[in-house]
Amino acid sequence: MPDIWSTDKLLLFLAFFVPGFICMSVYGLFIATSDIDFTKRLPDAIAYSAIHYALTGWIILVAPEGVPRLVAAYIVVLILPIFWPPIILLVRDWGYWRDRILTTKILTYLLAPEATPWDKFFEAQHAFWVRIKLKSGGYIGGIFGKGSESSTYPSPEQLYVKEQYEVNETGFGKRVKGTAGFLVNATEIDTIEFFE
Repeated sequence: MPDIWSTDKLLLFLAFFVPGFICMSVYGLFIATSDIDFTKRLPDAIAYSAIHYALTGWIILVAPEGVPRLVAAYIVVLILPIFWPPIILLVRDWGYWRDRILTTKILTYLLAPEATPWDKFFEAQHAFWVRIKLKSGGYIGGIFGKGSESSTYPSPEQLYVKEQYEVNETGFGKRVKGTAGFLVNATEIDTIEFFE
């Protein structure tokens, strides 16, 4: 039986695993992904690595022997895979991702990646009126603005509205006195309406 843990086989495995793993990890910083068993994504990582080498492997081949070739291999295996996810996102939707990737606020977006319309809508952080019809039949609402928060994927969807107002099916009333806002789970929500 061949030894799969021999140095040459282990290096070959790592060479075809590492670039794909880096690509998938960086992509996960931009688009939130659920925490799943990575062993199930191993074939994806290897496939991404193969595509990566098909596009960039020539850099190693044309580099002169010795240190330049080692540097080229280092760049191809560990550095270039970092750039594929942003490039793909920019090509896929230039208008949307340009303002997130090509900005000084990129770290803010990486710390709170978006995956769902819920995330994308509430990420904009504009102040607006929100009226929520609960599954129980009642209404709650207020101003979603400074100090309000929403959860992000893969956490369960929750909404904290700091300024609460009296609300019914026809509109908004007075600000509720003595309240610090309200927190509602998406499982309790029938519909959400937003107003300027």
